[in-house]
This record gives sequence, structure tokens and C-alpha cells, in this order.
Amino acid sequence: MRLLILGVLMLALTAPTWAGSEYFSAQVPVASQSTADRKTALVQAMANVLIKVSGSLDAPATELGMKAQANAGSYVQQFRYIQPTQTMREQGIALLLKADFDPGKVRQLLKESGQGVWPMNRPQALIWAIEDTPERGRQIITDPEHPLVKSLVARANERGLPVLLPLWDLDDQILLSEEHLWAQDEEAILAASTRYDVNTVLSARYSQTSAQQWYATWQFHHAGERRSYDYNTFDASELGAVGVDPLVAFLAERYAVQSASDENEHLQVMTLNGVSDYKDYDSALDYLAKQPLIQQVALVAVRDNQLVLHILLSASWAQLSDALALDRKIRLLNPPEDLQAEAMLGAPGRPAQFQWLGR
Repeated sequence: MRLLILGVLMLALTAPTWAGSEYFSAQVPVASQSTADRKTALVQAMANVLIKVSGSLDAPATELGMKAQANAGSYVQQFRYIQPTQTMREQGIALLLKADFDPGKVRQLLKESGQGVWPMNRPQALIWAIEDTPERGRQIITDPEHPLVKSLVARANERGLPVLLPLWDLDDQILLSEEHLWAQDEEAILAASTRYDVNTVLSARYSQTSAQQWYATWQFHHAGERRSYDYNTFDASELGAVGVDPLVAFLAERYAVQSASDENEHLQVMTLNGVSDYKDYDSALDYLAKQPLIQQVALVAVRDNQLVLHILLSASWAQLSDALALDRKIRLLNPPEDLQAEAMLGAPGRPAQFQWLGR
């Protein structure tokens, strides 16, 4: 029964933490419903949204970002007050304000300030965690309410990173032992992660001394790349941000769309193979038209199972390929071997060739 209940709790976290519209919303503490307190709270909410949408902690500190915070009310579509939970009340939070900001205005602000815009289609990160404390010894963290895991999830929400936690059922226990997770055994962790169908995995290892000092090591894997980093502190509340922020910075740098002048945007040629019937044809065109890295898409010709398209990119082919790989519906065929080859990709004589997988 315990495993069943735990499984239900974990399954609730296997979906993205919030819908795409929540990238443009923020919930912050507010002292009262007075006009002055509301304006103060909206400044913080605006800063939070700029960070989530751009993926950068620096976005609120730009000149335009600071002006926008000072005039945050003009970006708000709606706001409402929310009563805090009992835990929040115990922390001294009397009231919450949730504000929804205009997506178009926020994107335009970031573009004008030279910041990137991280599309709503983002990698979802699977989190594995283990701790070693004087009181409890070494144990894998299976409780989503455990402070160390909860702080990671909370920080991921603040940064706009969808996360999920493992079920820690019998299958997980067979594939990933306590020893393997403590050693941050890459092969074992990735093997246990396969069932969750993710391409981003974060493992966290925490050790507390008898003097109450925390030593933490994190390791993340994404699309064949790995990064490791560590930190020590007496303040456990710092560990959520330190654990999540390097992963978000890595992903945002890879997937955020950087502002481009109109002069640098131009039509390029793309072929899409494997479009075998009308259903594929309709689905493929609709899917490409909704991609934030593609400004325009136009069908030029249909040749057997291949579509010839003109597209207007707002990013590089490498960025587009990485973004498309997240959904696993389209993949790039014959990736360019070097920067010179990539620069030529999309020219009339060398169209970018993709394969429609249509999952």
C-alpha cells in the first residue's frame, strides 16, 4: 500500500510542473491589498517572469528590464490575490499576489533589450537524489516533500524548467542501487532514466556533517553532454538554486532564441522526407508552423514522400535541430560536419534535409 500511495504522489509530478501560459505568470508574497504594496509586488513578479521567459538571471538587470519593472502594471493582463498555505503562514507570508503578463509585450521587451527568449517547448528534467546525514545515515530520497528535493523543484519552477521525480518503484530499485546513485554512476543512472523518456537527467548527492554543514554534488546529462559541480554551505536553503541554476543556464544557452535583426533573417530551403499521406502532410506543416524558431513556412513542392519548403528562421540550423529533437517528431539528416558546412546549409543548392518521424 505504501508503494502504491507513493507511486500516485510521484505520478502527479511526471507532467510538466505547469502549462506554457505559466511562463508569463508569477506568484509573489504581498503585504496587503493596498495600491502601494501591489505595485511593489508587481515589480518582483515582472522580474520573475523576465527570468523564466529568457532563461537568464540577468534579464531584469538590463536597462529596459529595469524600466519595465518600474512600469510593470502596463504589462499585466490580470492579477488576483491568493491566500497562502499554512506552511507559508508559518514562514510569515500573509498574502500572495498572482499576476499574468502579456506574452507579446514580454517577448518584445526581451528582444529589444538584447535578451534571448526561451521557447515554451522545453526539456523536462528527471531528478534523482540521495543524502547522507548523521541522524539518518545514507538513503535515497523518495519523498517529494523532502526539503532537499522540494527546494530543487521549487527553484526549477521559478526558473521555468519542467521537472519530474522518479517513481522509486521496484523497477527503479532494481536498476539503480543506493551505491550507484551515491557514486553518481553515469551508466546506471541513465539506464534507470530510460523508462521516463526524458533527455535531461539531474542527480543530486547531499552529505551533512555533525557540524550541520552540507556538502552537495550535482551532475546533469543532456543530449550526450555531462556537467558536474559542487557546493558546501551551512544554509540548506541555498542548495535548490545552486543545484538547478547551472542546468537552466546550460539549457537556455542552447535553446533560447537570440534576437536577430531583420537583415539577418532570410528564407532558406528545407526538405522534409517521410511524408507518406495527407495526415502526415497536414500534421507536419502544422507542427512546423507552430515552432517558435521558425518565423514563416511555405510549401514549394511535393515530390513523392518529400516536401520542399521555404522557411524563415530566427535561429541557427543547429538550434532548430536541437529544439525539434525535444519532441522527436522531426530529425536532421546528415548534420553538417563543421561551421562552414552549416553556413551553407539551407541554400538552394544545399537544402537542409529532415526526416518526418510523426510520433
